[in-house]
Amino acid sequence: MFRKFVFVAFGLCFLIGNPFQSEGREPKIIRQSHSLFENKNCESTRSCSLKLVEYLAQDYKIRVGESYNFSTRLFARYQTDSLSTLEDYVFVQFIKGCIYTTERRNGALVDSYDITRYHFEEVKLFNHSEWVIDSLDKDPAYYSIPNLPRHFAYRWNKNLGSMAEETEMVYGLEQPDFPELYIMDRLNTAFYMNGGARNVFLMFKTCIYKTDDVPRTESPEEINFAEPLNCFFWNSSFIFDHRKKKYEIEHSDAITPACR
Repeated sequence: MFRKFVFVAFGLCFLIGNPFQSEGREPKIIRQSHSLFENKNCESTRSCSLKLVEYLAQDYKIRVGESYNFSTRLFARYQTDSLSTLEDYVFVQFIKGCIYTTERRNGALVDSYDITRYHFEEVKLFNHSEWVIDSLDKDPAYYSIPNLPRHFAYRWNKNLGSMAEETEMVYGLEQPDFPELYIMDRLNTAFYMNGGARNVFLMFKTCIYKTDDVPRTESPEEINFAEPLNCFFWNSSFIFDHRKKKYEIEHSDAITPACR
């Protein structure tokens, strides 16, 4: 018998007990974007067991020595109508953009695209000129681990609605009492040191799909494999202006990097 629950659209209580929310303490949130999707018109997609999906993206800075490092993190959670339907849905994330370094050499500004990442089981330059699936392995499902169930590394929290690390649990190790799971994504940091700057210019699309609609694939370019139920667009943009000696938080077209 399926266990049914009464659902409440909880507010953003993700950061209970987390220093990100404490006034005057590091890291400091610069800006954030939030989206709540309630799956009301679900008959046409045959997804009525999915009740809601919530996303929160936060830009933040943290002091390291005499300067700041900058980064972005994402929280995404979903609720279903019962524990038995939790694995019927899965997140897939897409990425576009690059991470690169800049420095002045003999008075000229030089860009270097030499930062690498692990992507689809290969070491590649962190430079995506077009949208691709954002995954370490060849399973597009976000948080997937080879040879383990797709949802094994998803999280749930003993304090419902929270994403505090001290009370979170790994779904593959212990089942939750309430049908809610979440993921987190913490990105590379941007920083300036010894005349060189690491710059981040990344765009993301985090989507939720019916799990059965997400196939394993050999190519990260195969992005149109199915129709998502909902997507959240967010970005991480920290470009160092060597003239002003500071990072531009709000992206300026004048300094758009050529993610080639």
